[in-house]
Amino acid sequence: MFGSEFPRTIREIWLAMQPRVETVEDAQISALVSSAATMQQDIGNAVDRCTFLERSLATLQSESNILLTQDAAPAMDTLLVLVNSIESLHQVTQDQRTSALLTSRDPTSAFAVVQVRAPLVTACKSQSRIVFAHFQSLSEKARNLTQKFSELATDFTFEISRAQERVERLQNMAQLAKTLRNGVESRRESWHGQKATAEEHIQQARETIRSAERKRDSAESARVVRNIFTFGLGEVFDFFDLNEEIESAERTVASAEQNAHACEQSIQRAMATLQRINGEVARLNSFGHTVHAQETTLQASVTHGQALRTRTIDLTNASLDVSLFVGTLAARSETLAVHHTAQEFAQGVLNFGRLMASDGRLNGLLVQHDPGVLQETLDMIAQSGPVSDVAALGHFIGAQQPRLAIHDLM
Repeated sequence: MFGSEFPRTIREIWLAMQPRVETVEDAQISALVSSAATMQQDIGNAVDRCTFLERSLATLQSESNILLTQDAAPAMDTLLVLVNSIESLHQVTQDQRTSALLTSRDPTSAFAVVQVRAPLVTACKSQSRIVFAHFQSLSEKARNLTQKFSELATDFTFEISRAQERVERLQNMAQLAKTLRNGVESRRESWHGQKATAEEHIQQARETIRSAERKRDSAESARVVRNIFTFGLGEVFDFFDLNEEIESAERTVASAEQNAHACEQSIQRAMATLQRINGEVARLNSFGHTVHAQETTLQASVTHGQALRTRTIDLTNASLDVSLFVGTLAARSETLAVHHTAQEFAQGVLNFGRLMASDGRLNGLLVQHDPGVLQETLDMIAQSGPVSDVAALGHFIGAQQPRLAIHDLM
């Protein structure tokens, strides 16, 4: 219907459109390259931030270790001294009660009993002040350190979210690169097919030319005879169709060669484009490995930091429990049993001892038997008169700080 020229015209139109397609494609690849460069800079900045966060975590871990060795350990030592003194006072009291001296009606003997017990009460009072100062300072430092861990955990969490965003962006970029590569490969195959078709047309056209030339050579021998009978017109009729066929075939060869050359150029450009895309894909894959490694490191740091923070929260709560009870002993309190019991004191001492891995150093009535038998002794210490500057500790009693929970300061 359209003639033999129509397919060739369609191919020429198709080839003419390819530069526009390649221009759009080049723009997309350039945008991909630019995004990859931005990603590379972003990853570099993230490496610097992660390094800073890791150093900050190491610093806090060092502070935590210092808190345990230079603050918590001495606090534990003073607490053990106080516990031993309390049990010694309890034992002296019990011994005196069972002695004949305690049951005597002699006022002088009763006064002697008080004189024996009074120095022990004073010693417990003084030791309570020392223990209170240690644990009050320890709880404050532990609370501050917990706050630092919480703030650092927030920074780590934010950086992890940024890493996850980068992973998603890299996946999108890789998908775009894959789409572009598939498109270029498809066109490259199409150009190979177009080139093969053009080369086939060239071969067919050249065969047509050779065939027409052979026919023209064969007709040359009969030229003289035909001229006699046609008065010279035979040559015109014989070679007119052949010459037209040769010229048409030569035009086909020229057009096909042009198309084949254009296809070859497109194939070369496609190869260069594929090489460029593959280079970006390799770079994106490298970025992906880096970002995944960053995220893994950050997650491990968060886990480690969470363990340190939990230990610090436990230390804060345990030291706060001890400081509140011992602070009541250090000041003068008539209602110790109302607010704090011997069982609570024993549990607080045990909790702190386990936290410090020092529970093996604890023994005696406080931890091995019913600690309730010490309630009277503790009341005696709390109700005794203040030693020097004990009254100054009164403002600490009642101003109880809240205990920390694991979810606090998140």
